[in-house]
Amino acid sequence: YQRRVHGISHRPRFKMQYNTIPSIKEEPKSGFRLTDVLFSLGTFQIVLLALFAGCTTYGPAMDAFRYGFYSDVSIMMFVGFGYLMTFLKKAGYTAVAYTMMITVVVGQWAMLTQGFFAQIGSSGHIVNGGSLQPIPIDVASMIQGMFAAAAVLISFGGVIGVVSLEQMAVMAIVEVVFYSLNNWLCTVVLQSFDMGGSVVIHTFGAYFGLSVSLMVTSSSHPHTYSSWDADNSSNTVSDILSMIGTVFLWIYWPSFNGAAAPCDNPASGCGVLFTTVNTFMSLCASCTMVFFWSSVLRERKFNMVDIQNATLAGGVAIGTASDLAIHPAGAIAVGIVAGTLSNLGYRFIQPYLQSCALKLHDTCGIHNLHGMPGLLGGFVGVIASVFVSNPPVYVTHFAWQRQLAALLITFVLAVGSGSVVGWGLSKMHQEAGPCYNDARYFSVPADSAFTHTDLINDIRADMRSSK
Repeated sequence: YQRRVHGISHRPRFKMQYNTIPSIKEEPKSGFRLTDVLFSLGTFQIVLLALFAGCTTYGPAMDAFRYGFYSDVSIMMFVGFGYLMTFLKKAGYTAVAYTMMITVVVGQWAMLTQGFFAQIGSSGHIVNGGSLQPIPIDVASMIQGMFAAAAVLISFGGVIGVVSLEQMAVMAIVEVVFYSLNNWLCTVVLQSFDMGGSVVIHTFGAYFGLSVSLMVTSSSHPHTYSSWDADNSSNTVSDILSMIGTVFLWIYWPSFNGAAAPCDNPASGCGVLFTTVNTFMSLCASCTMVFFWSSVLRERKFNMVDIQNATLAGGVAIGTASDLAIHPAGAIAVGIVAGTLSNLGYRFIQPYLQSCALKLHDTCGIHNLHGMPGLLGGFVGVIASVFVSNPPVYVTHFAWQRQLAALLITFVLAVGSGSVVGWGLSKMHQEAGPCYNDARYFSVPADSAFTHTDLINDIRADMRSSK
């Protein structure tokens, strides 16, 4: 059939097929099956049932005040993280559905692993008379489960579109164990402070995910990955959906940083006052700087990648010291540095890491949003432990050496454990199929296989080549 664009007759090089999707190589008969993963997840849920039945009990009381924070953090996980990753134009189902699956599985598993490590003292011995006690399940443990889910979702952001569902399930379950171990080392053994999780959540999740990505994508795997794949991109609709996630994360980030703040008297606000004000000021500053730098560094035009991600860097960087009296001006300064650093990361550092000898793949740019701002937050904690003279009463050890040690241990453990897990994942069987595409695991509508925009772009490409 004929199409006429700007008065030029053009016959497409292909036949339109709205009822099919791009061909996907049939998987081997003895290879991976989606039902294998679903069966494994179902089995794991039964295992969780048995563990909860034998190892848990209800907590001492329901904290209605704390439940509001749990609700806010849950919205950040399901809506914020889920929609933030929908920027991939053909992987929206993967972003929101995998986010839900990871959150619900990891949330349960982390309540058990965190509860187990909580019963081990700093000396490595079981507290409470040397015998394990039933793990209390309450709102506080639910929040801790969401924190663990946040770390795994951050790691997921680095490999979304290139790992299989099977690999993702294994990575999530194993990462929770290392996350809980690192959290125990930092908060119990070293007794460092990290209220908003700049170190134990963001830094750990980012560098664990990047290490997994490096091992998986650089292995001699039969499936070829590429950061420059045509589907590893966005369109107008996917960018708008991603901005929905950004806005939700921005609004609820003060609750994320203050959800674990001790508070014996909810009416007085306690440490929640500092976390709310400091996080808000830091977010505002980073957001402003991102709009400035995005225009300066991108030829006087805003870039949606910067707006969707780097605007949140202030919330990441202020996390460790969010409950300290660092003054609103101090929080603004942290936000300015974080927004600038994250923007520079998206503009220069990420393209370099993808093109240099490392060939480091990072789908969502977690190094720029969580990795570098998380490290910055750790150093802010080191500086704050030197200059803040009135730490909260619940911070028993206020020393810069402990903060620096926690940051170094987190980085080393994240890279080390992520590399080991990534090496193991690279040995798993991977079925053939398109990267960054829902068609790999989802039944997609027929009209998602080929769009009018694809047709127009193809016609324009032909017109340019014919000149």
